Amino acid sequence: MLSTSFRNTLIASTLLVGASILVSPAAMAADDPSPASDPGDVSSTVELINRVDFAPAATTRVQPVTAQTDIAFPLGTVTIRNNDPDGWNLTVASTNAGVLEFGTHTLSYSTITLADTNDITETAGGVDPATGGLLATGGFSTRVAGGTEAINVSALLTVPADVAAGAYTDTLTFTLTSK
Repeated sequence: MLSTSFRNTLIASTLLVGASILVSPAAMAADDPSPASDPGDVSSTVELINRVDFAPAATTRVQPVTAQTDIAFPLGTVTIRNNDPDGWNLTVASTNAGVLEFGTHTLSYSTITLADTNDITETAGGVDPATGGLLATGGFSTRVAGGTEAINVSALLTVPADVAAGAYTDTLTFTLTSK
């Protein structure tokens, strides 16, 4: 009888330990009054992009038979890239104040303009290269922020009938600033 009593106690004791191990994790989670959490903000900063690239056009050939004025004169293409949420301004300046030079010989040009675009506001009447100035302005647009389009830049050229043959040049400087 002593051995039977001992076996019953041992079996009961084993069941009790097994039951407490199985119940223990669930019981501990249910009893936790304040679960742990750690909220935090994540952020990212987008750098300002402000870039202008000018690609001069191939040389424009002129055949001076008679004096010619207001000849469409392709200057090149300008690609602007600006992601300022407030927009941008584009200015242009001519080193020779609107004069193409070949030694002592000169040709003058006027009215620098951009090709029509939907999200760019060109200065009415273009820019006089003799003084330079604001060529265009715009607000934020995905096209300009991505810098995905080369915009044609042109002027009006005056060619006298007695012009000397040669390669005439000027330097244009385009400046892009954020508003």
